[in-house]
Amino acid sequence: MKKSDLKTGMVVQMRNGKHFRVFLNTNDGDFISGSNEWNPLGAYREDFTSTSSFNSLDIVKVYDTGAYELAQDPLDLDRADVIWVESEPEETRKMTLEEIEEVLGYKVEIYTGVVSELTVPEPFPSWRFKSTAF
Repeated sequence: MKKSDLKTGMVVQMRNGKHFRVFLNTNDGDFISGSNEWNPLGAYREDFTSTSSFNSLDIVKVYDTGAYELAQDPLDLDRADVIWVESEPEETRKMTLEEIEEVLGYKVEIYTGVVSELTVPEPFPSWRFKSTAF
């Protein structure tokens, strides 16, 4: 599921646990609205991540609610169906050097020193430009 699949009346849950109702094609544009808060849907990418630096605003769950639930209590989710949940990120895979080389298809040397100790190519020669009066 992606942002463009949302429909008016659906409810989204953010990573911070707050729930918001989806409203599309309104005079104020597309937005989500909850208790005394609202966010424009333009503040979200297609994958439901927030364009802000706050990942607590990411959408992690989408509920489909029927007309009955919408008319009764807009955010009562007892009778709502969860139609999408953010998938858990894959766990870090522990591998030996030999396993890494097998996957890559070539030998690998692991560098564990300080980056400043690496050989860095000489910088480009400095260039001087004449200033000209116009």
